[in-house]
Amino acid sequence: MTTAQRRFPAVGGQWTFTISYDLEEEEPESENVLQLMTVLEGNDLRISTAQEEVYLQPSEEYINVLSLKEDSFTIHGTHFPVSRKDFMTVLGNLERVLIQTTYSFGMDAIFRLSDVGLETAVPYPTDGSVATAVEVCQCPPGYSGSSCESCWPRHRRVNGTIFGGLCEPCHCLGHADACDDVTGECLNCKDHTGGPYCNLCLPGFYGDPTQGTPEDCQPCACPLSIPSNNFSPTCHSDRSLGLICDECPVAYTGPRCDRCAEGYFGHPSVPGGSCQPCQCNDNLDFSIPGSCNSLSGSCLICKPGTTGQYCELCADGYFGDAVGAKNCQPCHCDTNGSTSEICHSGTGQCECRPNVQGRRCDRCKPETFGLQSARGCVPCHCNSFGSKSFDCEESGQCWCQPGVTGKKCDRCAQGYFNFQEGGCTACDCSHLGNNCDPQTGQCICPPNTIGERCSSCAPNTWGHSIVTGCKACNCSTVGSLHLQCNINTGQCDCRPQFSGVQCTACTHGHWSYPHCVLCDCFLPGTEAATCDSETKICSCSDPTGQCTCKVNVEGIHCDRCQSGHFGLDARNPRGCSSCYCFGATSQCSEAKGLIRTRVTLAAEQTILPLVDEVLQHTTTKGIASQPPEIVADMKLVRQDLQLEPFYWKLPEQFEGRKLMAYGGKLKYAIYFEAREETGFSTYKPQVIIRGGSPRARIIVRHMAAPLNGQLTRHEIEMTEKEWKYYGDDPRISRTVSHEDFMDTLYDIHYLLIKATYGNIMRQSRVSEISMEVAQPGQTAAVTPPADLIEKCDCPSGYEGLSCEGYSQASLCLKAPHIAMRTSGKGEDSSVELDWKEPRPQTPLLVLFSSPKLLSREEWRLRKPCCELQEMTCSPGFYRLRPEPGGRSPGPTLGACVPCQCHGHSDRCDPETSVCQDCQHHTAGDFCEQCALGYYGIVKGLPNDCQQCACPLISSSNNFSPSCVAEGLDNYRCTACPRGYEGQYCERCAPGYAGSPSSPGSSCQECECDPYGSLPVPCDPVSGLCMCRPGATGRKCDGCQPGHAREGAACVFCGDECTGLLLGSLAHLEQMTMRINLTGPLPAPYKILYGLENTTQELKHLLSPQRAPEKLIHLAEDNLNTLVTEMNELLTRVSQKNHDSS
Repeated sequence: MTTAQRRFPAVGGQWTFTISYDLEEEEPESENVLQLMTVLEGNDLRISTAQEEVYLQPSEEYINVLSLKEDSFTIHGTHFPVSRKDFMTVLGNLERVLIQTTYSFGMDAIFRLSDVGLETAVPYPTDGSVATAVEVCQCPPGYSGSSCESCWPRHRRVNGTIFGGLCEPCHCLGHADACDDVTGECLNCKDHTGGPYCNLCLPGFYGDPTQGTPEDCQPCACPLSIPSNNFSPTCHSDRSLGLICDECPVAYTGPRCDRCAEGYFGHPSVPGGSCQPCQCNDNLDFSIPGSCNSLSGSCLICKPGTTGQYCELCADGYFGDAVGAKNCQPCHCDTNGSTSEICHSGTGQCECRPNVQGRRCDRCKPETFGLQSARGCVPCHCNSFGSKSFDCEESGQCWCQPGVTGKKCDRCAQGYFNFQEGGCTACDCSHLGNNCDPQTGQCICPPNTIGERCSSCAPNTWGHSIVTGCKACNCSTVGSLHLQCNINTGQCDCRPQFSGVQCTACTHGHWSYPHCVLCDCFLPGTEAATCDSETKICSCSDPTGQCTCKVNVEGIHCDRCQSGHFGLDARNPRGCSSCYCFGATSQCSEAKGLIRTRVTLAAEQTILPLVDEVLQHTTTKGIASQPPEIVADMKLVRQDLQLEPFYWKLPEQFEGRKLMAYGGKLKYAIYFEAREETGFSTYKPQVIIRGGSPRARIIVRHMAAPLNGQLTRHEIEMTEKEWKYYGDDPRISRTVSHEDFMDTLYDIHYLLIKATYGNIMRQSRVSEISMEVAQPGQTAAVTPPADLIEKCDCPSGYEGLSCEGYSQASLCLKAPHIAMRTSGKGEDSSVELDWKEPRPQTPLLVLFSSPKLLSREEWRLRKPCCELQEMTCSPGFYRLRPEPGGRSPGPTLGACVPCQCHGHSDRCDPETSVCQDCQHHTAGDFCEQCALGYYGIVKGLPNDCQQCACPLISSSNNFSPSCVAEGLDNYRCTACPRGYEGQYCERCAPGYAGSPSSPGSSCQECECDPYGSLPVPCDPVSGLCMCRPGATGRKCDGCQPGHAREGAACVFCGDECTGLLLGSLAHLEQMTMRINLTGPLPAPYKILYGLENTTQELKHLLSPQRAPEKLIHLAEDNLNTLVTEMNELLTRVSQKNHDSS
């Protein structure tokens, strides 16, 4: 038979089987001899019994009984005896038991095998005999089994070696109960771990398995850990950002797939929620963030030309099919010929004015004209006699017959008469310019002429012609000084504010004829081309008086910035600057109450370093201070720097946040000496600034080079005007955009001023370095007002003048020592601040939402603050950084969006978005899970998380500090302490006993005696230990009656000698206890004392420690004496009983 098991408890037991046979044919009478042999196989060893001859008749049964001991076997195929090691090795993994039987005469026989049995020892009482041959070893730590043949849980038998094998702990970090004996790799990793040593979190989980706790690997919460809302199959933990989901599906975005991507909507952070495509017929404009409401799915920004709740319609002014063909196109209705810009949404037909036709209403019907009048077309009404047709030109002029004139062709032209069908007849008056009466044809003077020969013009006319006569002056009675005009030119003599040939218009800079009042245009906002550079008078539109404004300016007088712009300035060719506001809003105004102060070198900054153009090398060698200048000896500088040009690098107070420098000036003085005035470096940019966040850029400023040996002062305006991008050819016209310039000023990384000019430089000097910045204050001669600083109307969540995030009214400086200079006298005077050692890391820059000066007392209160406080977003918001790479729509620094805390906190870290102070027993970066000791599904309700009962809520019986939800309304305790087990830690683990579900009760270690108890757990409730044979007691720390201690074990004393004696003593003790020794006969205490002493001596002599044979004779003599005394005592007792009766 085959059986791959460990059979150590079978040692000393009996191997039994019954065998019989039948012969297939009769044989002559002879002795019937069977030859039997038992073979055991295991662990690559074969051992067998000696061949046994059995005399057995056919059909007769033979019961074979074999004692499983090593002396019953030899190495199979040899006569070598089996050692204890070999015998136990085979039983350590008994694979097969073979029974070999042959009939002596070699005849064919049919054998029958039945009643196969193998005795094995068990650790509990049975009806069988005591298993005396089974060893129970005291195993060292890590080993288990009666013969130390096994290893503890979470241990392995190195290479599977049984005898002498080594048990060593599995290296599974506490996440597996077993490992491979040969490779050491862990088997059946749990706690969501994997890898050869359970050292990795399974896909869908994250954490650090090396911590060795059941909670090492937590389920990915992308954004929730429940399957319906876990949208990324994998995630990882980032030290700075926390949980990062690796594979958000197409519809999801955010570090934890917690938001719907553009074009999708839903509630991925709510159990059961997901992101679905916005039902907008693929007509969303994804170039603008928020084209679809990410929560409701409402279509907010349709593609140009489409509209409707689901972007299913062509917008007003467009026509086509928005759903199928997706071909919405502009109507292009003619503004003069149509009543509106809206056409039929299907055909594109515009609504035409009267007598107008065409899809776009762009032409008049036949026999009509006047499309440009914007009132529709009117009939031509051409005279049927004088016109060639009933059609006319756009002006209404009909096509006239020869000699006919007039708009309607209804009269004779000059030189013709007799209007009739077919035209007019030519006059015969050549001597008077062919002028005749249009009716009769009689010759007459031309119009407006006088004199006998018609040679002069009549009064108030001009321009004599014998053919056409004279034209009327028509001088304005309001605008001209008199009615007669110049007889040659027709020009009337106008009053000062009037102009035009007939003085019927207002002169330049006036409007509203005939009143002609002054235009009153605001020069900084008016286009310079419409203004007189000397008189500063600008023209405007008549009759509205509208001045011609610059691009970003509006108003009748061009005196205010358009919406989304600020800072009306004459130097700005566009009039006003665009509101930057870091993309958070488009509305702003110019900040008031600011003054210009200067950032300069500190007193201790006596030298500056020189660097190359790309800042790869820097040096201070050869640079010295010669107040007020810093001087560089170029010969010494070139020992460290090789590649020209070289630049002065300004110190840190010129770096960092410099938004308040916008509109100010960067000033410095430069001087150089060179052999030649012009060289390669001359054409390099004179100033380089690198800055920007989150994307850095470099901008440069080119200016005319200074002259050799001549001190030159530069004042550079800190606006985008004339600044260019690094690398651009200085000859191209492209300049830095307002947005990029503001980005650069937001965080200046370094500022460089060119030091090298000409060729073969000997010396360079720089001095008078300063940068103007704005700060709150009162204007004075040395502190002029600061303009061009925007003050944005920041939306909820943003702060700072440009919504960049500076906190309100913070004066926090990094210099611990600051001296005060008062600008006046008394306690209420304002203060100025001078740096003292050590110099601060940031310049003096104080920002206020409401600009004001600090009083001395206010300065004292703010002085301890010593660190510039910056708050990126308002409380309850965090900065959602733009995606890396390229400029994306939306705020440059990222949008301030509400904290995503599932309704359990209104505060989060403004940069990382990690929620703070989670309420209602929640935890996690986004309050998305229950806190330790609570379970549930976070849905945004106050009762989302319930307290764990492990197994009771009371602290005395809540044994697990944590639990996890299972299903919708159940949970499992995850950290039951040692000695507890079960879903709720509701029962004691093997080796412990108690009732943890009863208030005040707990699990206690069994404390079974290691020698008197079997290696099995005690009763899990009562704590009673299971004793070895002969041992007794709750802890099995005592011996049963009839047993005595032999070392650590209880041995049976019931042999034929000692057992009989102890039995008699027990019987005698019982009889003695029944004797009434209070009668007349004195109690034989002396005899009893002697008996007790003799008994103790006998027990001592018969103890296993004093059992040599030489003491047996002494024991026999003592026994005989004892028997004699007992008989005598028995006689006296019998007599006493007889007398008493």
